Amino acid sequence: MSDERFSSEIRNATWKYIRKYGYVCYYTGIELDVFDESDPYFLEFDHVVPGNPRKIVITSAWLNELKGDLTFKEFKGSVVQLYNYWFKGTKIKKKKFRYWYRLDP
Repeated sequence: MSDERFSSEIRNATWKYIRKYGYVCYYTGIELDVFDESDPYFLEFDHVVPGNPRKIVITSAWLNELKGDLTFKEFKGSVVQLYNYWFKGTKIKKKKFRYWYRLDP
């Protein structure tokens, strides 16, 4: 990881994580693919807080796509609400997402 988009502190922290856990998703523990960019489990970098370069983690392409512009706390809360709706019939409560940037149609 020699990409200059990341500070040396972030690069060191990422390599430390990889040495300890391997190429494993920070959020799910799933082993990541590092060769096939078309694989949904291909390694990608994610900002835990959207746009904040101080906390970067490795995750799978599909999970990074799902998480989008949500913080991890917002994403996890949304997943829990979906689970509760699908399996318990609990209504979903609308919440404002802090980093939700979308253009008006």
